[in-house]
Amino acid sequence: MEFNATFLVSAISFILFVFIMNAILYKPVIKIMEEREAFLKSNSDEAENARETTGKIAEKKQSELAAARADAAATVTNGTEKFKAENKAATEEFEKAQKCRIEDEKAVLNNEAENSKEELNKGSVEISKIIVDKVLGV
Repeated sequence: MEFNATFLVSAISFILFVFIMNAILYKPVIKIMEEREAFLKSNSDEAENARETTGKIAEKKQSELAAARADAAATVTNGTEKFKAENKAATEEFEKAQKCRIEDEKAVLNNEAENSKEELNKGSVEISKIIVDKVLGV
């Protein structure tokens, strides 16, 4: 094999071509690929963080919802119990009032019955006097 100037010029041209291609093409392409890889990694990390945050928020909302449901159930239960107690108290008060009213009415009726008996007795005494007077002829 023979080394002449053409080989030397070709070798220098090739080396020069490799440096120029490295500066113009390879380094920018590698830099763009690294930037893209970093961008994808950061997006992937952000997505994972967002997924974790979303999961935590969902769990928090579920626990808040469960607490709200429990509070609502307790409120309904307390309201129902309060209503039943108020209803029972009102019913008892009404029954007492009705018993008092019935007793008052019984007393009034008894008084009226006594008055009627007295009037009947007075009337019967008068009628008996009238009958006796007519029978005796007075």
